[in-house]
Amino acid sequence: AAIETILDVGANDGVSALKFAAAFPDAVIHSFEPVSVTFDLLVRNLRGRPKAYCHRLALGKAPGEAQIYLTQHSTTSSLIRPDDARGSEIVQVGTVDEFASTHGLDRIDLLKIDTEGFDLDVLEGAAGMLSRGQIKFTLVEVGFHRGDRRHVLFDDVRDFLVARGFAVFGIYDQQPEWSGENRLRYANVCFRHATVFSASSADGR
Repeated sequence: AAIETILDVGANDGVSALKFAAAFPDAVIHSFEPVSVTFDLLVRNLRGRPKAYCHRLALGKAPGEAQIYLTQHSTTSSLIRPDDARGSEIVQVGTVDEFASTHGLDRIDLLKIDTEGFDLDVLEGAAGMLSRGQIKFTLVEVGFHRGDRRHVLFDDVRDFLVARGFAVFGIYDQQPEWSGENRLRYANVCFRHATVFSASSADGR
């Protein structure tokens, strides 16, 4: 299946968007980053890429406003208050379903989510498109034990997506416990919708 439209939710300074642009040079990439200082970095890093669009917006399960907590490192700013919060910002919140409708997107090939524990809310805001098979792949940063507040539990994400026709496609960037315990702390897990392979089979590919 061709990757033509990517939503990068929790884009930070654009590192993931640049990787996507290199891997899928023909794809249109919509990057979402709500924190003002980090958004400015995102815009700067993606400047000169006509297929990359930057949106200063958080995505969640319902439109509105939310307080995002800032940390020393932009990658860990979160809508869930972390222990090391150094301030906060009020940000606009939209949903994947609403954004897609407003921008005329009837298909999202890859929905990447890295929102420091808010990821299930983003998926809930995409429930319409997910259920209709309009999102082909999702790539979500998940944790593997309930004590980890920065990551949504893998089991919860898997259950939500399996109920909507998805299955695990791959597990990437596995990180062990920082304490040295012999167990996985978090990873990026890719899920694919059932229509991806069925469409390829129908085309004889």
